[in-house]
Amino acid sequence: MASNQDVKQLTSLANEIHSIDMNALTRPALGIESLQDELQPRLKELDQKLSLAVQYAPEVPSSQIQSIIADFETIRNGMTELANMGDSATYIQHSKQFLQYFDNYMEQLRANWGPVVIAAILSKGLLDEDGIKTAHDKAIEELKAQASRTLSEIEGKSKESIAKARELAEQIENRARQTATGISVEEAQSQFRDAQKQFDTSVRNWSLISMIPIALFAIFAVYLWNQQGPSAIGSAIYYTSIRFAVLGSLGALSAFCLRILKAHIHMRQQNLHRQRVANSIEAFVQSAVTPEQRDLILSYLVHSVILFGKSGLVQEKEESVNPSHLAVDSINRTIKYSESDRP
Repeated sequence: MASNQDVKQLTSLANEIHSIDMNALTRPALGIESLQDELQPRLKELDQKLSLAVQYAPEVPSSQIQSIIADFETIRNGMTELANMGDSATYIQHSKQFLQYFDNYMEQLRANWGPVVIAAILSKGLLDEDGIKTAHDKAIEELKAQASRTLSEIEGKSKESIAKARELAEQIENRARQTATGISVEEAQSQFRDAQKQFDTSVRNWSLISMIPIALFAIFAVYLWNQQGPSAIGSAIYYTSIRFAVLGSLGALSAFCLRILKAHIHMRQQNLHRQRVANSIEAFVQSAVTPEQRDLILSYLVHSVILFGKSGLVQEKEESVNPSHLAVDSINRTIKYSESDRP
């Protein structure tokens, strides 16, 4: 078996290989001329073999471990020589030769690697039936434990991710609702403010217009009161008819103007109410607890704002009691009953 001196020599050799400057060996700054990509898998295999050789050297015969040490020394010498090349041109010139050199001696190391593999198998008891079963059971238990830990980690992370996703979705939804509500409220407030200016102007204009026929009606009425009519009956009837026509026209014009003024006052007050509702939408929506409550409140408030209602400009059909209608309906029903009673 390998002596302590062989084990120490192998350990020292492994430390020397690990101490080589890998940046100087691979030269990543050279770009496509660099050996970084080519050497990475080769150095990984070399490091694995060094670790196994140091671990199982005491179980390998001395003559065989000496051959393995010689292969490692040759590879170390080549790596050290290439890393010490200061000139980039010289490095590029010898880089391809070094790869071939490295592969040749790694192949020779693989040829001498059998005793290390045998020592590893024997040390683990894999050739023994009980050892195989024990190793198998141990591997199964490790796999089960690892699978259980992995599943627990996945479950915990998935729950955490779902919770964070829900929280983020709620935050996004709340921000979107608040943004949309704020935008809609601001737009509605702007529209109602513009409409209020128009209504104020209309009320002021129709107030002035309504004063004209009312003043004319009053002036004409005073004039007629102070004016003495003709004594002749025919002339009195003629002039009286004309005066009544003029007064009726002025009264009708005054009534029309007052009705339009009343309608604009009504729409002005109605617009003020909608403006107050629009100003309160955001406060009402924010007072809700759940998204469903917010949607319901917002729906009612929006409906109350967009509903136009009665303006007063258009005459609404009123269900009022009209004596003339009642008389006509009574006559029609009497005629129908009389015709139905005939033989």
